[in-house]
Amino acid sequence: MVTASHNLGPDNGIKMVDADGGMLATSWEAHAQVLANAPCSEAMGVLEGVLATVACGGASIGGILEGGGEKTLAAILSSSGGSVFVARDTRSHSPHLASLAIRGASLFGAASTDFGILTTPVLHHIVRMRNIADPPDGREIIDFGVSPDNARSWASELGYGAMVGSAYRWLVGTAGGAEERLKCLQGDGTMEFNEDVLNERQFATFMESGGGGDRGTLHLDGASGVGALKMPGVVAAVNDGVVGGTLLRLEVRNGVGDGELNESCGAEFVQKERLPPRGFTAEADCGTRLCSFDGDADRLVYHYFPSSGAHWRLLDGDKLATLAADFLKTELDVLGLNEEFSMAVVQTAYANGASTAYLESIGTTLDFAKTGVKFVHHVAEGYDVAVYFEANGHGTVLFKAKVVRRLQNMLNKEMRQEAREAAASWTQTEQDHFERRLIAAQRLLATHQLVNQAVGDAMTDALLVEAILTCRGWGLEEWDSLYADLPSRQSKLPVMDRSVISCSPNETRVLAPPQLQETLDGHMGTVNKGRCFVRPSGTEDVVRIYAEAATQEEADQLAFDAMCAVFDIAGGVGEPPVPFCS
Repeated sequence: MVTASHNLGPDNGIKMVDADGGMLATSWEAHAQVLANAPCSEAMGVLEGVLATVACGGASIGGILEGGGEKTLAAILSSSGGSVFVARDTRSHSPHLASLAIRGASLFGAASTDFGILTTPVLHHIVRMRNIADPPDGREIIDFGVSPDNARSWASELGYGAMVGSAYRWLVGTAGGAEERLKCLQGDGTMEFNEDVLNERQFATFMESGGGGDRGTLHLDGASGVGALKMPGVVAAVNDGVVGGTLLRLEVRNGVGDGELNESCGAEFVQKERLPPRGFTAEADCGTRLCSFDGDADRLVYHYFPSSGAHWRLLDGDKLATLAADFLKTELDVLGLNEEFSMAVVQTAYANGASTAYLESIGTTLDFAKTGVKFVHHVAEGYDVAVYFEANGHGTVLFKAKVVRRLQNMLNKEMRQEAREAAASWTQTEQDHFERRLIAAQRLLATHQLVNQAVGDAMTDALLVEAILTCRGWGLEEWDSLYADLPSRQSKLPVMDRSVISCSPNETRVLAPPQLQETLDGHMGTVNKGRCFVRPSGTEDVVRIYAEAATQEEADQLAFDAMCAVFDIAGGVGEPPVPFCS
């Protein structure tokens, strides 16, 4: 994927999509880095070295394909096989770089497919679905809970739209149509139970009853990037075939050509600067739903101007995680599956402490990962159901295949049999309980189909938010009221040598030098709800500092104290830190 994501228009780069549709496996990153940094004259030698390393242990590509045996570079160059999918964002220089990637792949006998302009997550989706539908050389693939037939029909940009459009209608349809649900499960003697018929009937009833009411228009800040081009088509797929009204209305601002890419707009700007994007004002947008994508549409944040006239509010990745986790945990609890399957929210040290406290208060399991989406995703994969969103809005919801199979069995067999055999003798309370369980099973299955399982996806994440709010009858203010963020302050400090600081695996504690953590602990104890951590940068000799507390003044003081501790104990350079001006 040729993109520089949330960076400004003159920048560019690539994102590698592994064979499972996820991010490039960590084991291959070192190979890619060495090759990328090699002079052209040494590239072939580097590739020979990569082949030798891989041959020693067999190749593992994205956890999906296993192969072994030694092949020389000459043998690979003279062979054919393999496919490379290439896509690009809207930058003016992306077509040239994409053409170079295609030429490079062709040198190794790979057949390249140029998908043109796509969002990054859609390319991830297409790769995953294509390999599920048609595993290369008949090799076994990981079970993602998607049938090969479905994967085959969804393995394109149009297929992506059809998949998420039907899933969205399925999910919001659970907010109505109770009578139709029971009828479909019991059967009328003229047809066998069909999940699609159930979805269609309950959705039709949902629309006939008002479709969740007039929810207004979702106003998208498209960052002047590819998401602005592609989201209208996804919303059209959501509304495809809808009778009796429009299910979701969208207005795009900051489209391609409306100003510079990611400049004073987009999820990165909105989340980092804590400001509304260009073209959004309290006068024009008071009380409406607003959201922002980043330049390649893998990050999402919501925001709004309260109808009360209060200051603009940001709903970042922490808010997204709590909304999704609250919803999914509720549905799992209804089905009694909270003991059978593990569920967790994975956060980083940067997650606001108020979000952590809220998730703990509703009984959610929490786990913490090192900063960086690849680390968070890896930890999330250890749970049966997992939610993760970094504060910047990059995240998703993951389901293991065994959860999907269990839910499908409950819906298609267990509940169907129960409805046919026992419904006639149910009390109203028993029928209501059954109805609620039936809704829960569908909501979880629909969420699995709706949300991109490979990588964070702003388009499907936005649809999930809209669906949950519809199911609950909420607006952004009700969502925002789940908890109030603790004030925080982030900063960085130059040091002589960042390697003198080492941290715990999840970066919440300093391991060395030990007196630094002792000093930080002392400072945290002096402010209400105080929490801070420091971590060395991965690329430069600076130390990053995060602090939060009950008030902004206390958070600023804690951050200043932490900076002073780093400066004194870990070899700060330059002028000593100065207090923040709140």
